[in-house]
Amino acid sequence: RQSAFTEKPDFRTLLYWNNSVTTKNGEAEIHFLSSDLPGIYHVIVEGISNNGKICVGSCVFKVE
Repeated sequence: RQSAFTEKPDFRTLLYWNNSVTTKNGEAEIHFLSSDLPGIYHVIVEGISNNGKICVGSCVFKVE
C-alpha cells in the first residue's frame, strides 16, 4: 500500500485492484491514491451480484 506522504514518485499504471469489495450489506466504497504521472485515467469496475447479475461501471479522471 502506498502512503500519501511518501517521498518517492508514484508511477504505477494499475492504481487499485481488489477481487472482493463488498460489505455485509452489499455496498462498497473504494478509496485509492492516484499516480504522479499526469494524464487521463479510466476507471473500470466489474462485478457479479449475489443473484448472478453482471455489473459494469466506468468513469474517467484527469491528473495534471
